[in-house]
Amino acid sequence: MASIKKSVGFKGDNQSPDVVVVQTLLNECVGLLMPRIPQPVTGFCDLNTIEVIKDFQLRVVKSKSPDGRVDPGGRTLEALNTVASGKPYFPKTAGAPSSSPGKKFTDSANEVVTQRTTPSAGEVVALLKRNWTELTEAGARTLTAQFMHETGGGQFCFNWNLGNVKSGANELHMYLKGVWEVDSPDQANAQVAKSGGRGRIATAEEIKKHGWSCPEGKNVVVFDPPHPQCRFRAYTSLQEGAQKWMGHHKNIAAKNPKYITEVNSGDCAAVAKSLKKVGYYTGGEADYARSMTSQKAKIDKSLGPA
Repeated sequence: MASIKKSVGFKGDNQSPDVVVVQTLLNECVGLLMPRIPQPVTGFCDLNTIEVIKDFQLRVVKSKSPDGRVDPGGRTLEALNTVASGKPYFPKTAGAPSSSPGKKFTDSANEVVTQRTTPSAGEVVALLKRNWTELTEAGARTLTAQFMHETGGGQFCFNWNLGNVKSGANELHMYLKGVWEVDSPDQANAQVAKSGGRGRIATAEEIKKHGWSCPEGKNVVVFDPPHPQCRFRAYTSLQEGAQKWMGHHKNIAAKNPKYITEVNSGDCAAVAKSLKKVGYYTGGEADYARSMTSQKAKIDKSLGPA
């Protein structure tokens, strides 16, 4: 457990040995939880060091007002030591995903409270590479781009469900509000009719406001809990969620030998097409591919050359 004698960062004492400790810990966390390139360990606390501390506080400590300073015995130092040791860090104010209080929509023993869980792109890439040996660095980034697309850049990832995979009633699950699906007008109206008042046809204004992908001649149906379309798998840890999510992609690869090649080549359009064929999503294929490509470019920019 690394320690410091004085504070490091914004308005800190910034003694060189302490700065070295913090910079070293930050670099050990880069690629796991923060999509950044490791910085030189200089012992000098510059503006970049302060910005990386703030980034860590925002992403990992979940501080609403990052102060850019690491204090001896403080939460930021505790989180740095935890993450650098390879363990997950759960902020004390938020609690572990499996035990935080909140609202349930049913009395099912399989339903858990919906909790926002936001792993970084770098952390997901690292997990993929550790757990799927067939993946190259580029392949891990391609699948991470799919995760980023499905979860709005990671900010709408809940209960460690990286791929927003739906759930059966007998599996551990949670519910999300405002879930939308694309279907033909006849099928969309049929879904609304049997939804028990929990489904409706989205208006053109709603579609435009949310940026939903709706091909010409199709309708968007919006569902609210506890409709089955709003029921998603829930996991107790990032590791568990990543394993299950990878399992879906491994199953696709087992049935389609070209899939792993498409993923490792970074061909987001081909991957989107393969996912469409197996019914992974109902929206427009071109929009899905375009979003994945955009997300992958952001990942490449953050993590550097593959």
